[in-house]
Amino acid sequence: MGLPAILLLAIALSLDTFAVALSISLCKGAYSCFQKYRYITVIALFHIVMPLIGWLAGASIHRIIADYDHWIVFTLLSHIGGKMIVEGFKANPDNTCPPSNRYLSLSGSFLFGFILSIDAVIAGFSCAMTRINIFPDHTQGFNMLIASLIIGSIAFLLTTIGFRTGHYAGKKIGQKSSIFGGVVLIVIAIKTLINHLLQ
Repeated sequence: MGLPAILLLAIALSLDTFAVALSISLCKGAYSCFQKYRYITVIALFHIVMPLIGWLAGASIHRIIADYDHWIVFTLLSHIGGKMIVEGFKANPDNTCPPSNRYLSLSGSFLFGFILSIDAVIAGFSCAMTRINIFPDHTQGFNMLIASLIIGSIAFLLTTIGFRTGHYAGKKIGQKSSIFGGVVLIVIAIKTLINHLLQ
C-alpha cells in the first residue's frame, strides 16, 4: 500500500468528519476559535491513534469492533441528529439554534472523536494485513506511523473545511439550519449501518 492508497484511505475515513463539522457549525450558538480548534485537534488525534491501535492489536480487536461498531455509530449519531432536529423546530428568532458549544465541549469533542474514528481502527487492522510502502527502506512500524499521521492530517483538514462550509451555508439556510445539520448526522448514521449490514 503506497502513498496514493493511503491518501485515498485517509480521505474516505475523513469524509464523515467533514459532514459532522458542517452539521455542528450550522448551529448558530456562539463558540470560540479555541473550542473549534480543540475539537478539530481531538478529531485529528483520534485519527492518528486509532489506526495505530488497530495495527498493533490485530485480529482480536478487529473481531470485537466489527460486530458492534456500526450500531454504536448509528445510535449515537442518530441521537445527536434527532436532538438537533427537534431543537431546530423549537427555534425562534431570539434563540435560533441549540448552542454549538455543547458539541464543542471537551467531552463532546472526545465523544465525536471516538465515534468518527472507530472505522480507523479497522483500517489499521487492514494495514497490518498488507505491506505499507510509503518509505520502502524503513520498517513497517515507521511506515504505519507515517500513514497514521497522514490520516490525522487529512481529518484535520477536512474537519476544518467542514466548519468553514457550514459557517457560510448556515447564513444562507437561515434559522432552521440545525434541522439540516441533524438530517446530515442521521444520514451518516443510516449509511454506516447499511454499509456494515450489507458486508
